[in-house]
Amino acid sequence: MIEPAQSFFRLRKDSTRRAVWTAMAGVTLWLGSCGGGSNNGGSAPPIVGITISPTSAFVAVNGTQQFTVTVTGTSNTAVTWKATAGTISVSGLYTAPASVPTPNPVTVTVTSVADNTKSASAQVTILAPPPPINKQTVSVTAGQTTSNVNMAVAPLTPTLQLVAVGIGTSAGVTAVTVPRGSAANLFIVGKGIVPGTFYQVSGPNDVQVTQPVPSDFCTATGGLPCVNVNVTVNTGAALGPRDLLVENGSGEISVFPGGIIITQGP
Repeated sequence: MIEPAQSFFRLRKDSTRRAVWTAMAGVTLWLGSCGGGSNNGGSAPPIVGITISPTSAFVAVNGTQQFTVTVTGTSNTAVTWKATAGTISVSGLYTAPASVPTPNPVTVTVTSVADNTKSASAQVTILAPPPPINKQTVSVTAGQTTSNVNMAVAPLTPTLQLVAVGIGTSAGVTAVTVPRGSAANLFIVGKGIVPGTFYQVSGPNDVQVTQPVPSDFCTATGGLPCVNVNVTVNTGAALGPRDLLVENGSGEISVFPGGIIITQGP
Protein backbone atom coordinates (compact mmCIF):
# COMPACT_ATOMS: atom_id res chain seq x y z
CA MET A 1 0.00 0.00 0.00
CA ILE A 2 2.89 2.29 0.65
CA GLU A 3 4.36 1.76 -2.78
CA PRO A 4 1.41 3.18 -4.70
CA ALA A 5 1.37 6.28 -2.51
CA GLN A 6 5.03 6.91 -3.08
CA SER A 7 4.63 6.41 -6.80
CA PHE A 8 1.81 8.92 -6.89
CA PHE A 9 3.95 11.43 -5.07
CA ARG A 10 6.76 11.05 -7.54
CA LEU A 11 4.37 11.39 -10.43
CA ARG A 12 2.82 14.45 -8.91
CA LYS A 13 6.24 15.99 -8.31
CA ASP A 14 7.39 15.16 -11.81
CA SER A 15 4.22 16.58 -13.33
CA THR A 16 4.67 19.84 -11.42
CA ARG A 17 8.28 20.12 -12.51
CA ARG A 18 7.28 19.66 -16.13
CA ALA A 19 4.62 22.32 -15.75
CA VAL A 20 7.09 24.77 -14.30
CA TRP A 21 9.68 24.13 -17.01
CA THR A 22 6.97 24.46 -19.62
CA ALA A 23 5.91 27.83 -18.20
CA MET A 24 9.51 29.04 -18.02
CA ALA A 25 10.12 27.98 -21.59
CA GLY A 26 7.09 30.02 -22.62
CA VAL A 27 8.44 33.06 -20.86
CA THR A 28 11.82 32.60 -22.49
CA LEU A 29 10.25 32.35 -25.92
CA TRP A 30 8.16 35.45 -25.31
CA LEU A 31 11.17 37.42 -24.13
CA GLY A 32 13.19 36.29 -27.11
CA SER A 33 10.52 37.47 -29.51
CA CYS A 34 9.83 40.83 -27.87
CA GLY A 35 12.99 42.04 -26.15
CA GLY A 36 15.83 44.02 -27.76
CA GLY A 37 15.08 43.06 -31.35
CA SER A 38 12.67 45.79 -32.43
CA ASN A 39 15.16 47.21 -35.03
CA ASN A 40 15.47 43.93 -36.93
CA GLY A 41 14.46 44.63 -40.50
CA GLY A 42 14.04 48.41 -39.85
CA SER A 43 16.13 51.44 -40.98
CA ALA A 44 18.28 53.83 -38.97
CA PRO A 45 16.78 57.26 -38.24
CA PRO A 46 17.78 59.95 -40.79
CA ILE A 47 20.79 62.12 -39.97
CA VAL A 48 20.18 65.86 -39.94
CA GLY A 49 22.41 67.82 -42.33
CA ILE A 50 22.85 71.58 -42.72
CA THR A 51 24.74 73.73 -45.25
CA ILE A 52 25.19 77.49 -45.65
CA SER A 53 25.73 79.56 -48.79
CA PRO A 54 27.94 81.40 -49.48
CA THR A 55 30.68 80.05 -47.25
CA SER A 56 32.74 83.24 -47.56
CA ALA A 57 32.02 86.86 -48.40
CA PHE A 58 33.51 90.35 -48.39
CA VAL A 59 31.27 93.06 -46.94
CA ALA A 60 31.99 96.75 -46.42
CA VAL A 61 31.31 98.30 -43.03
CA ASN A 62 27.55 98.80 -42.57
CA GLY A 63 27.03 96.65 -45.66
CA THR A 64 24.79 93.60 -45.95
CA GLN A 65 25.07 90.03 -47.21
CA GLN A 66 22.23 87.55 -47.64
CA PHE A 67 22.94 83.98 -46.54
CA THR A 68 20.82 80.92 -47.34
CA VAL A 69 20.64 77.63 -45.48
CA THR A 70 19.60 74.10 -46.48
CA VAL A 71 18.47 71.57 -43.85
CA THR A 72 18.11 67.89 -44.75
CA GLY A 73 17.05 64.74 -42.91
CA THR A 74 14.17 66.32 -41.02
CA SER A 75 10.87 68.06 -41.66
CA ASN A 76 11.81 70.67 -39.06
CA THR A 77 13.88 73.13 -41.11
CA ALA A 78 13.96 75.84 -38.44
CA VAL A 79 17.38 77.28 -37.66
CA THR A 80 19.06 79.85 -35.44
CA TRP A 81 21.66 82.37 -36.60
CA LYS A 82 24.51 84.12 -34.83
CA ALA A 83 27.52 86.25 -35.81
CA THR A 84 30.68 87.10 -33.90
CA ALA A 85 30.33 90.75 -34.98
CA GLY A 86 27.54 92.69 -36.64
CA THR A 87 23.98 91.41 -36.68
CA ILE A 88 22.06 88.76 -38.59
CA SER A 89 18.29 88.41 -38.96
CA VAL A 90 16.16 85.27 -38.68
CA SER A 91 16.10 85.15 -42.49
CA GLY A 92 19.92 85.12 -42.74
CA LEU A 93 20.47 88.78 -43.72
CA TYR A 94 23.81 89.81 -42.25
CA THR A 95 24.62 93.46 -41.50
CA ALA A 96 28.25 94.37 -40.96
CA PRO A 97 29.31 96.55 -38.03
CA ALA A 98 30.11 100.25 -38.43
CA SER A 99 33.85 99.62 -38.09
CA VAL A 100 36.23 96.79 -38.87
CA PRO A 101 36.06 94.35 -35.94
CA THR A 102 38.82 92.41 -34.21
CA PRO A 103 39.18 89.61 -35.06
CA ASN A 104 38.39 89.88 -38.73
CA PRO A 105 36.92 87.92 -40.54
CA VAL A 106 33.60 87.50 -38.78
CA THR A 107 32.14 84.03 -38.33
CA VAL A 108 28.44 83.54 -39.17
CA THR A 109 26.98 80.32 -37.75
CA VAL A 110 23.62 78.69 -38.44
CA THR A 111 22.36 75.83 -36.24
CA SER A 112 19.56 73.32 -36.76
CA VAL A 113 16.70 73.46 -34.25
CA ALA A 114 15.89 69.79 -34.85
CA ASP A 115 19.46 68.79 -33.88
CA ASN A 116 21.48 71.51 -32.22
CA THR A 117 24.67 69.50 -32.70
CA LYS A 118 24.44 70.19 -36.42
CA SER A 119 25.62 73.60 -37.66
CA ALA A 120 27.40 75.30 -40.57
CA SER A 121 29.45 78.48 -40.72
CA ALA A 122 30.72 81.14 -43.13
CA GLN A 123 33.57 83.63 -42.96
CA VAL A 124 32.82 87.30 -43.66
CA THR A 125 35.70 89.69 -44.17
CA ILE A 126 34.76 93.25 -43.24
CA LEU A 127 36.23 95.90 -45.51
CA ALA A 128 37.20 99.34 -44.27
CA PRO A 129 35.62 102.36 -45.99
CA PRO A 130 37.72 104.17 -48.60
CA PRO A 131 39.59 107.25 -47.38
CA PRO A 132 37.64 110.49 -47.68
CA ILE A 133 38.19 112.61 -50.77
CA ASN A 134 39.27 116.17 -50.18
CA LYS A 135 36.99 117.92 -52.60
CA GLN A 136 36.05 121.53 -53.14
CA THR A 137 32.81 122.81 -54.57
CA VAL A 138 32.99 125.65 -57.07
CA SER A 139 29.76 127.37 -58.11
CA VAL A 140 29.65 128.68 -61.67
CA THR A 141 26.63 130.36 -63.20
CA ALA A 142 25.73 130.23 -66.86
CA GLY A 143 28.08 132.35 -68.96
CA GLN A 144 30.60 132.78 -66.16
CA THR A 145 34.18 131.52 -66.14
CA THR A 146 36.16 130.52 -63.08
CA SER A 147 39.92 130.40 -62.63
CA ASN A 148 42.36 129.28 -59.97
CA VAL A 149 40.84 125.81 -59.64
CA ASN A 150 43.55 123.21 -59.17
CA MET A 151 42.85 119.75 -60.51
CA ALA A 152 45.09 116.70 -60.14
CA VAL A 153 44.82 114.57 -63.28
CA ALA A 154 46.81 111.37 -63.59
CA PRO A 155 48.89 111.16 -66.76
CA LEU A 156 47.16 109.22 -69.52
CA THR A 157 49.15 106.97 -71.77
CA PRO A 158 46.89 105.64 -74.51
CA THR A 159 47.21 101.96 -75.25
CA LEU A 160 45.06 102.17 -78.37
CA GLN A 161 45.89 104.45 -81.28
CA LEU A 162 45.17 104.25 -85.00
CA VAL A 163 48.22 105.32 -87.02
CA ALA A 164 47.56 104.48 -90.65
CA VAL A 165 44.92 103.00 -92.94
CA GLY A 166 45.10 101.63 -96.44
CA ILE A 167 43.77 98.97 -98.77
CA GLY A 168 45.46 95.65 -99.38
CA THR A 169 48.90 95.45 -97.80
CA SER A 170 49.95 99.08 -97.49
CA ALA A 171 48.69 101.95 -95.32
CA GLY A 172 49.22 105.66 -94.97
CA VAL A 173 48.06 108.68 -93.03
CA THR A 174 45.61 109.80 -95.71
CA ALA A 175 42.09 108.56 -96.25
CA VAL A 176 41.19 105.69 -98.55
CA THR A 177 38.28 105.81 -101.00
CA VAL A 178 35.70 103.07 -101.29
CA PRO A 179 33.00 103.36 -104.03
CA ARG A 180 29.33 102.68 -103.42
CA GLY A 181 28.27 99.08 -104.01
CA SER A 182 31.75 97.67 -103.48
CA ALA A 183 33.81 95.89 -100.81
CA ALA A 184 37.32 96.65 -99.66
CA ASN A 185 39.93 94.98 -97.49
CA LEU A 186 41.18 97.72 -95.16
CA PHE A 187 44.76 97.48 -93.88
CA ILE A 188 44.85 99.17 -90.45
CA VAL A 189 48.03 99.86 -88.48
CA GLY A 190 48.26 101.20 -84.92
CA LYS A 191 49.02 100.64 -81.26
CA GLY A 192 46.93 98.12 -79.36
CA ILE A 193 45.63 96.43 -82.52
CA VAL A 194 45.14 92.96 -81.06
CA PRO A 195 42.52 90.20 -81.23
CA GLY A 196 39.40 91.28 -79.35
CA THR A 197 39.37 94.86 -80.65
CA PHE A 198 36.15 96.00 -82.36
CA TYR A 199 35.99 98.08 -85.56
CA GLN A 200 33.27 100.29 -87.01
CA VAL A 201 32.64 103.11 -89.49
CA SER A 202 30.79 106.26 -88.46
CA GLY A 203 27.67 107.56 -90.12
CA PRO A 204 24.45 105.85 -91.20
CA ASN A 205 24.27 102.08 -91.04
CA ASP A 206 25.15 101.73 -94.71
CA VAL A 207 28.68 100.36 -94.36
CA GLN A 208 28.97 96.80 -93.01
CA VAL A 209 32.16 95.89 -91.17
CA THR A 210 33.19 92.23 -90.85
CA GLN A 211 34.96 91.90 -87.51
CA PRO A 212 38.41 90.31 -87.84
CA VAL A 213 39.35 86.87 -86.57
CA PRO A 214 42.73 86.15 -84.91
CA SER A 215 44.28 85.09 -88.22
CA ASP A 216 43.56 88.58 -89.65
CA PHE A 217 46.02 90.25 -87.26
CA CYS A 218 49.64 90.80 -88.23
CA THR A 219 52.78 92.87 -87.60
CA ALA A 220 53.61 95.68 -89.99
CA THR A 221 57.03 96.89 -91.06
CA GLY A 222 58.48 98.77 -88.10
CA GLY A 223 56.96 96.42 -85.54
CA LEU A 224 53.52 98.01 -85.11
CA PRO A 225 50.56 95.64 -84.99
CA CYS A 226 48.16 95.59 -87.93
CA VAL A 227 44.90 93.97 -89.01
CA ASN A 228 42.88 93.33 -92.17
CA VAL A 229 39.22 94.34 -91.92
CA ASN A 230 36.65 93.83 -94.67
CA VAL A 231 34.04 96.54 -95.28
CA THR A 232 31.09 96.49 -97.67
CA VAL A 233 29.48 99.75 -98.85
CA ASN A 234 25.80 99.72 -99.80
CA THR A 235 24.83 101.00 -103.24
CA GLY A 236 22.82 103.81 -101.63
CA ALA A 237 25.41 104.75 -99.00
CA ALA A 238 25.79 108.41 -98.16
CA LEU A 239 28.70 110.01 -99.96
CA GLY A 240 31.58 111.69 -98.17
CA PRO A 241 34.16 111.07 -95.47
CA ARG A 242 33.63 108.67 -92.57
CA ASP A 243 35.56 108.14 -89.40
CA LEU A 244 37.18 104.78 -88.69
CA LEU A 245 36.89 103.73 -85.05
CA VAL A 246 38.40 100.95 -82.96
CA GLU A 247 37.52 99.97 -79.37
CA ASN A 248 39.28 97.56 -77.04
CA GLY A 249 37.96 95.46 -74.18
CA SER A 250 38.70 98.18 -71.63
CA GLY A 251 36.35 100.64 -73.36
CA GLU A 252 39.18 102.72 -74.81
CA ILE A 253 38.36 104.16 -78.27
CA SER A 254 40.65 105.49 -80.97
CA VAL A 255 39.39 107.39 -84.03
CA PHE A 256 40.98 107.92 -87.44
CA PRO A 257 39.02 111.02 -88.57
CA GLY A 258 37.89 110.85 -92.18
CA GLY A 259 39.80 107.64 -92.72
CA ILE A 260 37.31 106.41 -95.33
CA ILE A 261 35.69 108.40 -98.11
CA ILE A 262 32.58 106.96 -99.76
CA THR A 263 32.56 107.85 -103.46
CA GLN A 264 30.07 107.43 -106.28
CA GLY A 265 30.17 103.95 -107.70
CA PRO A 266 30.79 103.11 -111.37
